[in-house]
Amino acid sequence: MTKVIEIIDNMCKTTLMNAKKNAGKKNIRLLIVLFYLLISIPIQFSFMHNFRQNTKLELVIKFIIFAIFIIFELIEYCLAYPNGEKILVKVLFGIRLFSILGSFLLWFYNNGHVEPFLFNFIPLLAFYSFFVIPRSFSILFTITISTISVWFDITDLAQKNLEIYYIILLVFQRIIIIIIFYLFGHFWQTDIQKSKEKEQLLEQLNKSEENLRKYAREIAKTSVLEERTRIARDMHDSIGHSLTTIQIQLRTALAFIPVDITKTKQSINAALEVAESSLQDIRDVLSDFRQDETQFSFKEKITPIIATLSQSGIIVKLQIADDDENFNYASLVALYRLVQEGTTNILKHAKAKHVSILLSYLKNEAELIIEDDGIGFNTKEQINDVKNGMGLHGLIERFELIRGNIKIESFQNKGTKIIAHAPKDPVKLIGEEVGLD
Repeated sequence: MTKVIEIIDNMCKTTLMNAKKNAGKKNIRLLIVLFYLLISIPIQFSFMHNFRQNTKLELVIKFIIFAIFIIFELIEYCLAYPNGEKILVKVLFGIRLFSILGSFLLWFYNNGHVEPFLFNFIPLLAFYSFFVIPRSFSILFTITISTISVWFDITDLAQKNLEIYYIILLVFQRIIIIIIFYLFGHFWQTDIQKSKEKEQLLEQLNKSEENLRKYAREIAKTSVLEERTRIARDMHDSIGHSLTTIQIQLRTALAFIPVDITKTKQSINAALEVAESSLQDIRDVLSDFRQDETQFSFKEKITPIIATLSQSGIIVKLQIADDDENFNYASLVALYRLVQEGTTNILKHAKAKHVSILLSYLKNEAELIIEDDGIGFNTKEQINDVKNGMGLHGLIERFELIRGNIKIESFQNKGTKIIAHAPKDPVKLIGEEVGLD
């Protein structure tokens, strides 16, 4: 008895441990097993002892045999094979079915008397049938075999002239046990099904995560190449132009040394100013690499740009609605680059007198509108011309990476209007595309 209690205790511990991993589903198994072992079996053997006049030795032997079968199968199958392996189920189902059919054969050779002890295995047969036979047929099979066993019970007990309420109680008890074990099978199969679904979802999640990581690596590579391209363009357009200007100013100074010392000084001072400006441009490029995501402020970043426009005589209207709280760093950088590129083109080519920059932080995206009253340009030619339209082409690619978009409207002598949308959380959009919604 101590050994049996220890086995049941181990079953409880194991089941409780598994329950933590499987959202408590196996607690249902534990309750059913304990109910069957601790209540149903003793009651049934009590009836057998009272009405069959079994000796104590016979009763003990039957109880031990039956308990060993039940405990062994439940531990071996419920706990060691939680995924419901089909081969094991079929083997155990066949053994139980053979035991029941064997008891029917004994009926013919025992003058219509069947040992009810053999029918105690019917609940297990009902349990296994749930996994081996299709659900609709398993219900029919369980009802059929249960009806036959109950009929044998009633016939056999009636021959003993037992009171009707004893017969009804025994039959009711047998039916309840069969139903419980059938439901046990149902809960188990549902648990297995959900477990497999979770495994499939986990596998899909792992694949999606890997795809997302690959995509992130591609974005990183593209971003690096894009930054290199931008730096090369900036070096060529800004610093290269500055060095050319310095060279011209110094040559002018050399030419005017013997003629006009004042003009010479002016040329040298102009060259010095251009050199200082170029040095600041280099510092700006390097500061972009040192920029911390958590310290990035769109408003602070564009302040020097607005100042440059104002110093050049352009009237600037800047309006920023709401704030950039919780907006993705990549989206903010893309918006900043657009302002940077747009204002650079305005300074170099647009000949504009008025510039309007409007940024609105909406619920799920940011909208940026840059508009000027300059001479305009042919948008298709500029975008398709990689050499001259490198900035626009690169910006369009940058916005495509973060799942944003840019629309450029420009006509000769009617100014230019750039409308851009950047998502608040591009990572979420990418996740939805790869199936992580």
